[in-house]
Amino acid sequence: MSTDSKRPIPWLRIAFLLGITVTLWWLAQPSHGHVHEKTHYQKATSNCRQIVSAMKLWAEDHDGAFPDGATANAAFRQLIQDDVIQDERIFGCPTSPYNGDNNLGEPPEFHEAVAVNENHWMMIAGVTEKSPDLTPVVFENALSTILPLTWGPERKGLQVRGSTWTGGKIVIGFKDGSVALVDITRPDHPLAHLPPGTRVLDIETTP
Repeated sequence: MSTDSKRPIPWLRIAFLLGITVTLWWLAQPSHGHVHEKTHYQKATSNCRQIVSAMKLWAEDHDGAFPDGATANAAFRQLIQDDVIQDERIFGCPTSPYNGDNNLGEPPEFHEAVAVNENHWMMIAGVTEKSPDLTPVVFENALSTILPLTWGPERKGLQVRGSTWTGGKIVIGFKDGSVALVDITRPDHPLAHLPPGTRVLDIETTP
């Protein structure tokens, strides 16, 4: 007697397995997304820390003054011109539209270094080694340089200017070399009440 009629229909088995696979994939997405973002902001934090450390090193040979310029790009370019930094890619961020290609141009000017759309980080001008330790120095780009500085928490995860990490947070580097992931939705965050006249150096982007 044939037993073919007792065997499960193959396509039903395939559909069942496919359903389980899709369900498991869907359930895993929030976790994977969180891990992915954590890896990215850890890289952003590392880049920020390297930038501040380089600025402090540069200041040792410039009477304690941190780099300055018309823009943050111009200020950071000095770090490459003086051979404090050799790789412009630390001025980027994995989730940013502004990342360098490490084409620095010819020495000693390195005109191609930290060019337009190659720098993610804004900075505060006029910082010196005599400034308070927790003076914010380098931070993720805001929507503009107009005080008070603002970001767009609704832009979280988007490769656009002024975006934030989950929870409305950005990475900030301080004069003492410390770096923190700061909630800019709080009214008391470190960049909320900059003194009038504070000069914020903008990033260079195409219109």
